[in-house]
Order: sequence, then C-alpha cells, then structure tokens
Amino acid sequence: MSTVNAIVNILKEKGGFVSEKPPIYIEDAKDLSFEFDSVLAGPQGGRGLVVIADSSNTDLNVLLRQIRSLSLVLGRINSRRTLTCIIVTEKVGDGLLKKISEYCRLLVIKPSDDLGSSLLSILPLKLPDPEEIRVSFDELIKNELGNEYSSELYNKLLSIAGSDSETIEEFIVDRMNDMAKKGIES
Repeated sequence: MSTVNAIVNILKEKGGFVSEKPPIYIEDAKDLSFEFDSVLAGPQGGRGLVVIADSSNTDLNVLLRQIRSLSLVLGRINSRRTLTCIIVTEKVGDGLLKKISEYCRLLVIKPSDDLGSSLLSILPLKLPDPEEIRVSFDELIKNELGNEYSSELYNKLLSIAGSDSETIEEFIVDRMNDMAKKGIES
C-alpha cells in the first residue's frame, strides 16, 4: 500500500474524512480544476479540504503553484473552507515547503514516519464521555465544611455570593480579622 493510500485510510477511519474525486473542480472560478494525488473533505462532515501529494509524483515547484492558485481562488470566491496540504517527501528541509505553508496548513510526512502520530494534528479530538454527577454542589460543600455547613459563616457566604467583589472582599477581610483576634486572645 502506498503512503498516500495509507494516509487516506487513516483519515477516513479515524477522522471521518470523505474522499473527493480528484481533480478539485471550482465552478465559480471559470471552470478551474486542480490535480492532486488525493483529495478529502472533513473531518466528520466538516467542510475542510485536505489535499495529499507525493513529491515522487509531483515536483514541489508545481505543487507550490497549485496550492498558491487554489488558495487564491478559494479566497476570491469567499470560501470558508480550510485548506490543508499533506506532502509525502524525504526532502523535509526544502525551502519550497516553507513557501507552501504560507498558503495553507502544511503537514510534511516522510514515508518512514509513523503515520498515526504524524496525522494527529488534523484528526478530531476524542474526548471521554462526561461522568455522571454523583454529588450535588450543596452535598459537596456540606462534605467539605463538615460542622461549619449550617453555620453562620456558611449562611453569610451564601447570602453575599451574588454581591459585587468589594462586598465579598470586605466580608472576607472582616472575617479574617475576627479570626486573628480570637487567635491572639486564646
């Protein structure tokens, strides 16, 4: 399996990307088309555009012109699609890559790289399912405060919780001063 095909498979399986048939054809731009090794849209129903090119098939100078043209056309037709270019190459230090990155988000992948790790930055985040709320906020406060839960201090804090910051600060300073006095007296 070629590196381009392996990248496409990972993006489709893990990112919900959908393959588009190359070339990219833009009707609003006087029937322009752009040819890449592979084109995907996504992730997960999104409108992002990912083009994949293997530098062994496409000269980087030609790729630069294609990406620059595609980016300019997308801008002129007021497209909101993001453009990402994945280039499979051994020439990671090539100055043309920096120029390409001026027009799109660029991922440079060596054929020997771990593709799963290399593609993480464009794959959607997988977040854990939220935990069920096991304890209400009041129960949590009660557990933390213990006997102080039903105290005058707790009730006063609840009553001023919606007040402005000066009122709350004044209460806390007064309370700390009272505690300091009690500490000195004992």
